[in-house]
Amino acid sequence: MPDENAWSCSVAAFTYILSDDRHYVQPTVTANHGWLHLEARSNYEGLNTGSAWMGVNFRGGKTLEWEFTPLVGGVFGDTAGVAPGFEGSLGWKLEWSGETEWLCLQSG
Repeated sequence: MPDENAWSCSVAAFTYILSDDRHYVQPTVTANHGWLHLEARSNYEGLNTGSAWMGVNFRGGKTLEWEFTPLVGGVFGDTAGVAPGFEGSLGWKLEWSGETEWLCLQSG
């Protein structure tokens, strides 16, 4: 189990090179401190779009470790709205992880 008093941060960037379309990078920055989860994304929900997220971390297990983080985010830019979602993982020698979100578009 991670130290509940320590911050953990990560940065990931995925590059998309599309043959008949615009190439782009999709960066994601996350920070965790105990139960608090913060996340910022760019070009994830759409091009020229950013999002900011807050969630609550739940984790447990010794042999079979699990994490579950319900989130709510604000989406802004070319696409705008509010997005609830979750991230989760399950690990025992190998790790399975997944995430989902529901984007509620803002009508203009």
